[in-house]
Amino acid sequence: MNIVVLVGTVIISIILCLFGIKLMRIGNALAAAVLGAGIGYYGAELAGMDVKTQMLLAIAGAVILGALAAIFKKFGAFLFCMIGVTGMLILLTRPGNWIFYAVYGGIGMLFAIAAMNWLDAVYIFATAFVGGVGIGTIIRKFIVTDNIGVVIAIFVIPVVMGCIVQFILKSREIGRKEAAHSEEVKKEISKEEEVESARALFGEEASDDVNREAESVDHVDETEETIE
Repeated sequence: MNIVVLVGTVIISIILCLFGIKLMRIGNALAAAVLGAGIGYYGAELAGMDVKTQMLLAIAGAVILGALAAIFKKFGAFLFCMIGVTGMLILLTRPGNWIFYAVYGGIGMLFAIAAMNWLDAVYIFATAFVGGVGIGTIIRKFIVTDNIGVVIAIFVIPVVMGCIVQFILKSREIGRKEAAHSEEVKKEISKEEEVESARALFGEEASDDVNREAESVDHVDETEETIE
C-alpha cells in the first residue's frame, strides 16, 4: 500500500473513530459525495455516455448529494450509516456470494433507519465502527496471525474505545448546554424578581401618596368644620 494512502487512511480512521460525532456534517458530506459520484459515473456508463460526460456527472452527483447531506443532518446521517456500515462489513468479511452483500446492505439500512430516531447514539456507534474497522485493517497489515481471538481484538478494541470516547464527549457537550441553559433560567428569574421588587416598591410609594392625600383631605375637612 502506498505510504501516503496508508497514512491518510490511519488519520481519517482515527479521527472518525474518536471524533465522528463532533464532525457529523463533514462525515455526512464525504460519504454522500462518494455515493453521489458513484451514481453519476455508473449511471452515465450504463447509459452509454462518453468518459468526459461520466466524469462531469460524477462530479455533479458528488457536489449535489454532498451538499444536501451537509445541510440536512438526518438525511446525511442516514446515508453515512447505510454506506459506512455496509462497506465496512464487506471489507471485514470479503464475501464471495451476492446474498451476503444483500444481508450487509440490509444491516446498513437498519442502522440508517435507527439513526432517524436515535441520531446521536447510532451515529456514534456507526462512526466508531467505520473508524475502528479502518484502524484494525491497517493493524492487520503489520500483525500477521491466525489466532481468531487476536484478530477479533484488533477490530473490537478500536471500536469500543471510539464509542467510549465519543459518548464522553457527547455527555460533556450536553452538560455544558444544560449548565448554560440553567444560567439563562437563573438570569430570567433574577430579572423577574427585580421587576417584581420594583413594582412592589412603586406600589408602596403610590400607597403612601394616596394615604398622604387622604390625610390632607381629612385635615381640610376638620379645618372647615372648626371655622363653621
